[in-house]
Amino acid sequence: MANVTVKPGQTLVDVAVQHLGAESGVAALAQANGLDMTAEVVAGQVLTLPEVENKRVVKVYKERGYVPATNISGELEGIEFWGIEYDFVVS
Repeated sequence: MANVTVKPGQTLVDVAVQHLGAESGVAALAQANGLDMTAEVVAGQVLTLPEVENKRVVKVYKERGYVPATNISGELEGIEFWGIEYDFVVS
């Protein structure tokens, strides 16, 4: 089995899609690493990869340099709710 290092902002589902080719691979990924399917992973954590489910998807992600990272953290930029109330007139 191969190993992979979690990138910043990645979840188990992100790693499953990128390296196993399907989000359904999250169950096998979690089991291979002794984790719950909903466990949080951190950047730099090394995970053992089970067998690839969809080699075509993995190939595309690798060729195009796709690195899914859906775990957004920190403050989002933009207009906050209260700013909308005071800065805009709704008619």
